[in-house]
Amino acid sequence: MRVMVRAQPRPLAAGHDTFTTAPGGTLARSLATPWRLNLAATAYEEPHPDTLAYVREPDHLLTLASPSAVRDHLLARYLPAAAHQHPTRPDRYRPDQTHHWLAALAAHLATTAPAASTASSTDIVLHQLWPMAGPRRVRTADTLLAALLAPVFATLILSRVSIGFSPRQLFGASGGVLLALGTVWQASRPFVPEPQTLQLQRLRSPTHRRQLARTTTSALAFGLAFVLVLGFANVLVLVGWLGLGLRLGLAERLKDAPLTDPRNPVRDDLAFGLAAGLYWLAGAGRRYLDFLLCVRGRLPWRLGTFLNWSYEAGLLRISGVAYQFRHRELQDWLTTHPTPRQRAPPAALYT
Repeated sequence: MRVMVRAQPRPLAAGHDTFTTAPGGTLARSLATPWRLNLAATAYEEPHPDTLAYVREPDHLLTLASPSAVRDHLLARYLPAAAHQHPTRPDRYRPDQTHHWLAALAAHLATTAPAASTASSTDIVLHQLWPMAGPRRVRTADTLLAALLAPVFATLILSRVSIGFSPRQLFGASGGVLLALGTVWQASRPFVPEPQTLQLQRLRSPTHRRQLARTTTSALAFGLAFVLVLGFANVLVLVGWLGLGLRLGLAERLKDAPLTDPRNPVRDDLAFGLAAGLYWLAGAGRRYLDFLLCVRGRLPWRLGTFLNWSYEAGLLRISGVAYQFRHRELQDWLTTHPTPRQRAPPAALYT
């Protein structure tokens, strides 16, 4: 086996004569853009894990007959090479897993109509991915989960109310039933509101601190009034109203919020909703959790972590609150190549 050690010139230098003597040739035309040069550099600078020698020579590029053949050759090797060269966690995900998962996302984007709602054919937005698992399937799972949890919350809230038919007791029971029905209705809707992001920097502003104090005080006052009307003390009621006050004071609509980590909107939405026991408020975050349950096997459970890892590996980029494939050519190629090529063992990489 021939190896090329790091002390020698970079592998792509081997094709320098071809670029000079045939500037209009197949290889020169195939590598005429920065993206294609990046593909070649990444694919041919992959080191052997034991010897640190380059695992493949670029001479094979000279045998390819057309620019499309060069493109497919480089794209097939780009993803595993980029995964192995990840700057911090090269072994966190196997190249074949990475290929399957990114190909599934690319296939979903290929079927997304750009004119529909806020959908995009290039943006991977976590809280907008749920139709990928089947809209009806996810909505059904969301509704069933709400139907199971709503009576539990209603029971906990009304656990201190004695059984009877007084106006106060009937009012409390009616409120619990309406809360449960409202939660189920909210979960069954075909659309969910955009998540709201947590803006802790507002606490640095005296104006926003006063606003937060007003909203939390008002929310607690409503909570106390609710408790007094029902005639019982329940900490869940007060916690729920306090959570609502904090949400109103610290949360901001996604389109008005500054650029952030694409994972934060879902995290913040869940934190404000579920942490306060307000299941119906965490619409986008709740639907995202249901989506992960329905898409098991096709995507990793910690999807946000995987996408961020792919961004660090150079497979994705970030645009606002969305991940995007590093280049549209990579997205389109994964759409048509959902299965990774059979990776040759190190001893056969030069054959």
